[in-house]
Amino acid sequence: VLPGSDVVTAAPVFHRLRQELADAVGGSQVPPFTVSVGLCDSSWAEDLQVLLNAADRALMLAKAEGRDRLVIDDPSTEAPHTESPNTDAEYHAGMTRLSAVDNVS
Repeated sequence: VLPGSDVVTAAPVFHRLRQELADAVGGSQVPPFTVSVGLCDSSWAEDLQVLLNAADRALMLAKAEGRDRLVIDDPSTEAPHTESPNTDAEYHAGMTRLSAVDNVS
């Protein structure tokens, strides 16, 4: 939960978190792991359960698509979509509607 943030500002935060965790684990004795994130925007619904279901649906898609990624639920459809921009700039510039993003630094 990131109060005051929408998915456009939250997604890069979670991508940086994924990268920082991967970097921290890279040089340690901890077994490797991945981080998958399902993201939704609280403005899409007033009911908490609806929002949790949307975030969970996005998380399950992130895991199904190979893990170690972030997927943003798309409220205009029954399921999230997939795109793979490589940078924050591409993420923001190419976004006409929110969808899954992978490997944003």
